[in-house]
Amino acid sequence: MIQLKGKLAKLLVLFGLCLVFGGMFAMLGIEMANVIFDVQISALSEIFTGTNTEGFSPILKFIQGVQSIGLFIFPAIIFGWLFAQKSALNLRIHPSISIRSVLLLLLLFVSYLPIINLTVELNSMMKLPAFLSELEAWMLAAEDNAEQLTLLLLKMDTPLDLAINLLIVGVIPALGEELIFRGHVQRILNIGKSNGHFGIWISAILFSALHMQFYGFLPRLLLGAFFGYLFHWSKNLWIPIIAHFINNASAVVVTYLIGTAAMEEKVDTIGTTGNLPTLSLLFLTLFVVLLIFSRKHFIGISQRANDS
Repeated sequence: MIQLKGKLAKLLVLFGLCLVFGGMFAMLGIEMANVIFDVQISALSEIFTGTNTEGFSPILKFIQGVQSIGLFIFPAIIFGWLFAQKSALNLRIHPSISIRSVLLLLLLFVSYLPIINLTVELNSMMKLPAFLSELEAWMLAAEDNAEQLTLLLLKMDTPLDLAINLLIVGVIPALGEELIFRGHVQRILNIGKSNGHFGIWISAILFSALHMQFYGFLPRLLLGAFFGYLFHWSKNLWIPIIAHFINNASAVVVTYLIGTAAMEEKVDTIGTTGNLPTLSLLFLTLFVVLLIFSRKHFIGISQRANDS
């Protein structure tokens, strides 16, 4: 094990590994796509700029999956192996998860849905001062491009497409991002702290900023903090990983059901300003009650695990 002194040094090394391996795996993904799908690099550049996306959905999914492994999962494992003693224990990865815990996470997400929708709408209303109009134009253009790529990534016509997206959008990011942000960043930031709030919120800010979607910063910040508190209470990284997967997978499943006309798009308006008063207040009350219960539940599990 290599000794690193100081939180900043550890974070710089961790994010340096993310950049290096993320870049390497991105190039690997492009080269593999060139061979597997017989597509030229010039055509791939048109995908990421949004100038031509027709028929490129499988290619984008493949590259996204390979890059995500290199950007998050591989660096987390390497960092843990090189700099963390007994890395699995250090990351608090425990194999035992009760059905009760999973059901509680599902209920938490359902009750949290209106809050997510409301923060998405509020964030989308963000306006910058007139002297920052050029910056705002660039942010809007970047947001539009990201939205086009997201729609392309979530394009699903068959159950096989759904399964692939659950892997690429659900499993890989949930595992990789939680390994990095809760498993390493939050833990590093909270070393020597009497409570976990500092590491939870700073890692949540970094988690949201990394996505580079300015008009989605607030909902991702709150989600990151939510995952952070789940990890802080449970001392088990599988808890935020499962919660993260539920969040991502639900978006994939809802998109698929809307695309097959099995569900109306109104689910995205629950909790927005147009439907705020009664239903949203009910869900918010339910979320607060469940959150209080969850804190007690997960802290209890953590204490019992330490006693055993």
